[in-house]
Amino acid sequence: MGEFLRLLKEAGCQDIVLIGGIKRPDLSKLGLDVTGMKLLPRVARWMKAGDDGLLRGLAEFFEKEHGFHVVGAHEIAASLLMPEALLTRVAPSDQQEKDIDIAVRAALAIGALDIGQGAVACRGIILALEAAEGTDEMLRRVARLAPELRGRPEAPDGVLVKLSKPGQERRVDMPTIGVETVENAAAAGLAGIAVEAGGTLVVDGEAVARVANAKGLFVVGLGRARIEKGSL
Repeated sequence: MGEFLRLLKEAGCQDIVLIGGIKRPDLSKLGLDVTGMKLLPRVARWMKAGDDGLLRGLAEFFEKEHGFHVVGAHEIAASLLMPEALLTRVAPSDQQEKDIDIAVRAALAIGALDIGQGAVACRGIILALEAAEGTDEMLRRVARLAPELRGRPEAPDGVLVKLSKPGQERRVDMPTIGVETVENAAAAGLAGIAVEAGGTLVVDGEAVARVANAKGLFVVGLGRARIEKGSL
């Protein structure tokens, strides 16, 4: 950490963008310099507050103690944000619209507990909730469920919903989907993906739409009004 900070300052860096997934480290196995050793007790405390607590702590460390400005990826690349629109030729059916609303309520519930960002619903039933394993592993769990509980690639059904956690620090932990998300959703037999418009990063939106169209899935951005309705 000391070398990292030194290099940033030496390069005249003022802004920092934190991107990518977070993997909780085994603190006993980290090779730490003096700065890292001093920071370690605080990192352990932040980790007890969940992923959001860890990321908030790191952001404050960079900003308040070292003078950097933490910037969200969406603030410098707004084109990555999901629009409130349907990206694909396929649209959700009436039942899938109901499943979206059910999964929205589930995602909001686990988000409030800082558990995860995603939920999968099919024909009115919650099939999976995202925890520490992440979205892709959750979708692989769904793919292992009995076929009668979920859709199949030849007869897709069910939806994945991803939302920001209530009160989440969006600069450092915004929900993200990409081509791999679409491929894993298709392998799990799902009919589509619904995410928060303006609150989800879409990595290579053109490729996401192209792959989803090829696999017959829908990808749609949900407006705040609909999401807030699910929180009631």
